[in-house]
Amino acid sequence: MQRKLVALSPALLKSLKKLFIFRDIPDQTLTACLTRVEEIHLLKEELIFRKGESYHKGIYFVLSGSVRMVTQSDQLDVNPGEAVGISTFLGKTMYTVTAIANSDSDIVFIDEYSIYSLMDKAPEFRERFMRVIVERLNNLERMTTRMVSLSAYQSVGGCMNSPLITLHNSKTVADAGRMMAEHNVGALVIMNRKHVLKGLLTARHLAQRYLSNAVDLPDVALAENFANPAPLMLPQEYPLVETLVEMLRRSEDYALITRKNRPAGIISKSDIMRLLANGSDVFAANVSLADSVAALTEVARSMPKIVENMMNNTSLFREILPTISSYHLLIQKRAFDLVKQDYKKKHNFELLAGRFCIVSLGSMARREMTLMMQQDHAIVLGNKLSEKERQHYTAFAKQFAATLSKIGYAHHPLGMSLNNPDMVKTVSEWQEYVSVNVHKSNETNIPTTRVLFDCDRFEGDEPLLWELRDAIYGTIKEKTLLFGRLLNYQSMAKIPISQFGSFITEKEGEFTDTIDLKENAFDFIAYTAQAFALYADILDTNSVRRLEHLARKKVISDDLAREVISAYESLVGLLLHEQLNQAGQHETMPSFRVYPAKLSMHSQEQLKRALHIVARFFGEGLAYFK
Repeated sequence: MQRKLVALSPALLKSLKKLFIFRDIPDQTLTACLTRVEEIHLLKEELIFRKGESYHKGIYFVLSGSVRMVTQSDQLDVNPGEAVGISTFLGKTMYTVTAIANSDSDIVFIDEYSIYSLMDKAPEFRERFMRVIVERLNNLERMTTRMVSLSAYQSVGGCMNSPLITLHNSKTVADAGRMMAEHNVGALVIMNRKHVLKGLLTARHLAQRYLSNAVDLPDVALAENFANPAPLMLPQEYPLVETLVEMLRRSEDYALITRKNRPAGIISKSDIMRLLANGSDVFAANVSLADSVAALTEVARSMPKIVENMMNNTSLFREILPTISSYHLLIQKRAFDLVKQDYKKKHNFELLAGRFCIVSLGSMARREMTLMMQQDHAIVLGNKLSEKERQHYTAFAKQFAATLSKIGYAHHPLGMSLNNPDMVKTVSEWQEYVSVNVHKSNETNIPTTRVLFDCDRFEGDEPLLWELRDAIYGTIKEKTLLFGRLLNYQSMAKIPISQFGSFITEKEGEFTDTIDLKENAFDFIAYTAQAFALYADILDTNSVRRLEHLARKKVISDDLAREVISAYESLVGLLLHEQLNQAGQHETMPSFRVYPAKLSMHSQEQLKRALHIVARFFGEGLAYFK
């Protein structure tokens, strides 16, 4: 079959509107989104794709006739209104079945970019499409082929850098160079006074298009003239892996990410390579092969050995934490799959992607988890759920939390775990909860509030997470005094270093002569950076990325950001070494506590310096929000 993608014709629009999945969606929305389609006539027994063949980067919908999907031992018939190729749509690698026309049939191929654009523009299509995916996976469970889990999907919207660094289209290349240097970025979004996108200017554009001809070009030349007027733009629903493929295909270093067809963020090729590298190794393979909670527990117990190997091969310890966090998330996502299968078998209830979103909180969302195993989750439910559905999601959440506990993940001490029914709410209930916690913040609920501020999608429907985030950020803008309260509350904990340079340790009890590096060091960095980031409308959650972004936006100085990141680096190294020692001594759970007296002199001085920097950073925060 020849692949000739064109815009949606009136005749094909009419045919699509007869299919339930496209029914009632406005014609103008379908026409605007479905810009790369092809209507195909198949003869009986004609092959659409073969198992093991590279993915065609789109979905086939059956208009008339019938298509069968075949493995060596089984087959499934697909009829008008249904889709072909959905399983691969999730994983973006190769087809896991063979698709053949049962009879003369008409099908339409819709490019995946058009699908994602429609998902962004038409929530009703998104919900129907998610239902189709779930139903197809259920139907194919009996077929002897390995299907790709829904959890393999990771959208680029959850990984993009936002807000954008913009440059007015009246500015010159000299202005652009100064702005890139000022914000330490490699790309600027060119906008006119009406905030209409005019192009994307990268450092490579400046080098290749301007500097190579600088003798002939004045530095007052407009930056817009050297920008890419048609940059790669992808909807936030687009998969991370496919984003990299598109960037490589078009030789682009950056992609703009859109939300409701407007630029909302940006991501670089190096960002994606780093993110994908974190989760692709033998450990990840072992997690995916674990077919029981007991097997998954054994895999989790092997994590210290993996971390020890990483630490032996790098001195940049802060980069290890996102990798460890990825490992924890892989284990928890596999546990989710096991619980989901068990719950469906026992209760005949299927979790629908468009109805819920499990959210990771705190250090898990910031990708700052260590060998300490802890579960921090909440569920956001759609507002239209029936009471019976809500009961199922609440019961599932409790079973999932209990399963994580069996594996070794302790419940959050503040109750920010799914064993707490208060962590299961609808979008509207979460919006009210956020408002109450922010506007009536006090010593009782501030700890809960600050954990909730750092949240990310774990499983389920990402737009539900965005609604929660919108509620958080919208409420924060009305309550700027909150930042001072957050930091004043943090000051109740003590940075464990005296003005004379001696350590302040526990004096009695189980933890005599120890320091809790999380409560008395890491939290000061995380929550001070969080307060600055929320105030400056920075959407990054990771503390190091927040510090870098705060320096780029001149909220804090470059020197302070570098020093705090260096302190963070030292603390991570010390803590992970201590946790590995604890794991080697077969302690039940690595903790955040260290014995300063047992550290080498070098490590003691390193810890003292780090704590002094932490104190200075926290002092800057207190003064800023006084």
